[in-house]
Amino acid sequence: FAIIRLFNPSAPSPLFIWLHDNSPAAPWLAMTMKCLPFACFIMWYGMRSIPHAILDAARIDGASGPQMFFRVVLPQLTPHLVATALLSIAISMGELSASLLLLPLDATTLSSRIFSLIHYGAEDQLAGLCLSCLMLMVPLAVGLRSYLHRVMYPVMQNLTSQ
Repeated sequence: FAIIRLFNPSAPSPLFIWLHDNSPAAPWLAMTMKCLPFACFIMWYGMRSIPHAILDAARIDGASGPQMFFRVVLPQLTPHLVATALLSIAISMGELSASLLLLPLDATTLSSRIFSLIHYGAEDQLAGLCLSCLMLMVPLAVGLRSYLHRVMYPVMQNLTSQ
């Protein structure tokens, strides 16, 4: 509701009115706020999994802050970034409430299109759209599962061996 109030026609700035009428900024902001806690949790876990010895070795070798980030931290965070992107895509594809409340009249999202097809009885279009979503989500789910298994399996082995 805060986003609705921010992008309301009586908004404090004409920029917000223009953004609401001409861009998907309002639902994008809502979906970002919904995905952000999950993304922060995955990235926090990724940052905590980087051994301090590697960072200390890079610091001893004379790497500056940006060099440490781009040459040491970022390559080790790549799987976590991929998992964050996959999870955010999955969450955003299912977001209906923000789409219905915040989209301009001439715009549509995947979830709002499925919602309208369910209520108007276009079974053939609905079936094709749902099958294409399934074809997109299955590889995302399999990729996320294999990533989590690869990352979490050593952690679980360490916990059970102690």
